[in-house]
Amino acid sequence: MPVSLPSSPVSRARGHLVGDHGRRAWLRAIPVLTAGAFLLAATFGLPDARIASAKDKKAGKGEPPPVTDTLIKVTTFTELGSTLRGATVKLLPADKDGNARKGKTLQGVTNGMGEYPFHVPKTEAKYVLQAEAKGFESVSKVVHAQGEDQTDIFLQLPAKK
Repeated sequence: MPVSLPSSPVSRARGHLVGDHGRRAWLRAIPVLTAGAFLLAATFGLPDARIASAKDKKAGKGEPPPVTDTLIKVTTFTELGSTLRGATVKLLPADKDGNARKGKTLQGVTNGMGEYPFHVPKTEAKYVLQAEAKGFESVSKVVHAQGEDQTDIFLQLPAKK
């Protein structure tokens, strides 16, 4: 039969019971135990289950996962050669003649270096790339992605007259 010891008025005011200290110490120790398990895993080279994905597991030990997409990196410039930030760029699918066709259109805005990355499937395909910015003429260009890891496209937008 459990025995309850009388507690002091101070400990009752704080919400403590005499037998409560063991449970509170255990709750304070949980973050330390979790950190210790992580350090052991890092020390002995054990994979952290929270980080490893199914793709990583399929790729095998020590092998990077296969690249499944192509990066089309667009960089926009002004006539004077400085990078053009804030340009709206669109990537549309194209037919074999280079004409835009219906399909999924990707769109973005160039960063401070005038760049915007598009990730497309790593297959041979044609796209129409369009760029426009306030105070500049719109420009379009046919892009032929041939399954490379990265394709760099440079667009120069002339100023409106």
